[in-house]
Amino acid sequence: MVQTATTGNLASAQRIVIEQARYTAEHNAPMLKLVEKFKLNKGEKQVDVPKVGQFTATSVGDGVDITDEQDIGMTITTLTTAEVGLKIILTDKLVRQMQEDTMKIVGRQAGDAMARKKDNDLTALFGSLNGGTDLGSAGFDMELGNYAVLVNFMRVSNAPKPWQVVHHPGAFTQFAGSTFGMVGSVLGPPTTASVVGGAIMDKQLQDFYQLS
Repeated sequence: MVQTATTGNLASAQRIVIEQARYTAEHNAPMLKLVEKFKLNKGEKQVDVPKVGQFTATSVGDGVDITDEQDIGMTITTLTTAEVGLKIILTDKLVRQMQEDTMKIVGRQAGDAMARKKDNDLTALFGSLNGGTDLGSAGFDMELGNYAVLVNFMRVSNAPKPWQVVHHPGAFTQFAGSTFGMVGSVLGPPTTASVVGGAIMDKQLQDFYQLS
């Protein structure tokens, strides 16, 4: 009996080349570098972090007793752990048919997902910083003058260093432009302003642009 080869039969008989897997682009999770890490021992579920207040020194004279007692003013912040996980199912058929190491692929995907989860959880805490004091507003450009105000706020508040800035790269050109404009208005001559402002902009934008 003669069998007629159809398009479906021919497609099934052809060899299929599976290329190396590509990964979805991820941000570099900058928030993970800004938090202090505590290590829990086996069986521990939380960490109590104490913070003490300030003492007040008074002037004293010869033979005069100090009557005011100082309070250490300790407050406790409790940090409780939370479990985060992923469920991944790999079938024997998939593992056998994949040319690459499937465990490496899902391992990278899981790592990216965990980093993205932590980064998003940390950015969600921005609204409760500074005791809930709002230092900005949505829809406003972050220019050099705004940075100066925030730096002054940190100094007046005796905020412990190091200080960090998290800025979206898509809005960074506005900051670079305001830096150039402020330098130009201070220095006066356009030629000098162009040189200094250009150098500042080059340094700020070197991670995002290549100047030809």
